[in-house]
Amino acid sequence: LQISYALAYAESLTRGVLPRQLVKALGAPARQLTHDVSHLPPSGSVHYTAHWDLGGVRAGLSIYTEPRTILEGSSAAVFYAHWVDELAAAQPYLAASQDAARQLEAESARIEVVELFRIEVSQRPFHVPDYELSDPHIALHDQPLRRAQAALYKRTLLPTPSHIASRLDDHSAAVWKMDNGACWGVSTKFDTVRFFAGAQPDVRWTNVLPAKGGGRSYLTISDLELFGNSASQPIRRLAECLCMACHVSVRYSEELDC
Repeated sequence: LQISYALAYAESLTRGVLPRQLVKALGAPARQLTHDVSHLPPSGSVHYTAHWDLGGVRAGLSIYTEPRTILEGSSAAVFYAHWVDELAAAQPYLAASQDAARQLEAESARIEVVELFRIEVSQRPFHVPDYELSDPHIALHDQPLRRAQAALYKRTLLPTPSHIASRLDDHSAAVWKMDNGACWGVSTKFDTVRFFAGAQPDVRWTNVLPAKGGGRSYLTISDLELFGNSASQPIRRLAECLCMACHVSVRYSEELDC
């Protein structure tokens, strides 16, 4: 669980001088690195980083080579604090998430699959990598941690009921309904979102066109994100199914893969 703060421009920051308040509050950093950014554009590079290990909290400071313009003005650096124990952080939200998952599993025999989609790209279980660990994707092998992350960051995301998961693999997704359309859902083998008739979940279809990169497609339904190739036909058909069968509005956008 991370929070970050943009620090206002100060000449001392651009020289890599640590703010006195940080050193007073946190002590000397455990690690400091100065980065060679001579080959990078100044506006997008970080030339100095500092890291503190504070028990269950990691903190860090990144100083930009040149100030960046943000909504509030000019920022010379960013400071972040990361509560490492996501299982503890998720406790206020975990019970409600687990109750919703148990309810959906208990009701899953009433689910009727409307359409199955075969997507050319393998779909991933939701998880939040931690790149400071030797295994950044440890949550993929630790289901309690993965569910805690979902409860923290994706409140409407539920585990896919076994009745549906058994019909899917890494490349498939399903649109389904329950109780004659009183409830609708979209599932991968791993994760599910559901919504009730008349609701308008936030659904966005982004087609990233090939440019410097090869392009890709995203379809987000509330807290569920599906991936495909650029101009993916399965993603298009799934978006059309949401419009036609579920009567949900889909916002479409295009951008270049630069």
